[in-house]
Amino acid sequence: MRPASPATLLLTCAILPCACSSGDSPAASGPSCTPVTETCDGVDQDCDGVPDDGACSAPKTDGAWFLGGTGTDHVRGVAFDAAGNVFVTGAITASADLGKGPVDGAHGYVASLDPSGAVRWSLIWGASNMGYDYGQDVSVGGDMVCASGSFAGTFDFGGGARTAGGYNDAFVVCLDAATGSYRWDRAFGADQSDVTEGVHVTDAGDVVINGVVSAASTDFGGGAVSPAQGAFVARYAKDGAFQWAHVFANAGINFGSKPAVDAAGQVYMTGRFYDSTDFGGGVRASSGAASAFLASFGADGHWRWDHTFGAANTGITLYGASARERGDVVISGELTGSVSLGGPALSSNGGNAMTAFAAAFDASGTFLWQYAPGGAGAMRGYGAAIGPNDQVVLAGAFGGTMKFGDLERTSVGGDDMVAVGLTPEGKYLWDFTVGGSGSDAVNAVAVDGKGRVALGGETWAELTVGSSSHTNAGGDDGALVFLH
Repeated sequence: MRPASPATLLLTCAILPCACSSGDSPAASGPSCTPVTETCDGVDQDCDGVPDDGACSAPKTDGAWFLGGTGTDHVRGVAFDAAGNVFVTGAITASADLGKGPVDGAHGYVASLDPSGAVRWSLIWGASNMGYDYGQDVSVGGDMVCASGSFAGTFDFGGGARTAGGYNDAFVVCLDAATGSYRWDRAFGADQSDVTEGVHVTDAGDVVINGVVSAASTDFGGGAVSPAQGAFVARYAKDGAFQWAHVFANAGINFGSKPAVDAAGQVYMTGRFYDSTDFGGGVRASSGAASAFLASFGADGHWRWDHTFGAANTGITLYGASARERGDVVISGELTGSVSLGGPALSSNGGNAMTAFAAAFDASGTFLWQYAPGGAGAMRGYGAAIGPNDQVVLAGAFGGTMKFGDLERTSVGGDDMVAVGLTPEGKYLWDFTVGGSGSDAVNAVAVDGKGRVALGGETWAELTVGSSSHTNAGGDDGALVFLH
């Protein structure tokens, strides 16, 4: 039989799991494919099911922004608006400057930067100097931005003085996205430690928050909600009017864990629980010391479904959820040991090494896919964001040698910043790593409508990103790394 021409081979193989390079020859039953390096031509030469992955799709660095004083500073939340402006929240210490001159003591903050990184406005709170004042998350919807976190002592966010009842109280404050002017705020807490970990603002302006409260009952704005001490989720209208809230006993919310809201107004939240709890569909018992959960509620707050994840001798942590235009939800987290999320068992690398992961579920809770890197190192998965065409960016920190896709990466310092791009179906697309001689981490990730990525976190010693170099003034310094 006469061999097909190279052009015919490429056309034939493009629809197969493995595409052929032009030098391959066909076998009797079809093309014989040898994996080779991708040549960025839309054909899957490395035979992993994704054309032009790896270096072909890797983003370029697009500058960096640093925030540092003589103490410890962080970026814990990051978001974009439709115009490409950036919003950040976290904690700052003495001598750090957010456009109003160097601060004195330890404070929480929320600020807006223009696309070039210049500060547009900032709100700074707290004077306790005890580390109880900080921002955990930030979200933009329409013309409003809201920040969540914790405050201590007495502070006026703009609507009148608030006084924390214990070490620190939970809060959410909403501002005009363009000017930073006050819209409304809510605060609640008891005589212990309370925090609002995550916030999501819908395009219509509804605000969903989640976190942890310590009181026997908490008033979120519509009367006392029980039980005592647990994870909460609450929803407010654009003007701050209370809509609904739930508290779940024996449950908690992990650091910076974001809630998600889909196009139908349905809410998704993640966290952990001990012993047993009830999200609305019946009592759930933990596996081992603690289990993780993903729970969904209707726009009016009614329970829709929940999943719990855990196993003996396994540790699993979830850091939030992100809804996609196609109607499903993506979660991110990390584990040691082995656990099933609904598909094949997901196991950590090297036994006890922390392994990050992302997974997707449809709107009814059916498992769709999961991704986890390989290698002998460890990675923490602090968040996932959704980009154009429902692509996913998983971000966090890694140490040692990891294999995110086709190639191995080895950290420069103790831990390095890392972001991994995934296709809408959860397949590896690209990875980006950067680090200095200390430990660096990504605490939050956001992607704008044009695909620009912002990685928010901290650097411990020094960090060079493209042409931007920074040396810390004190302990950790806050950092934003941009990719496009």
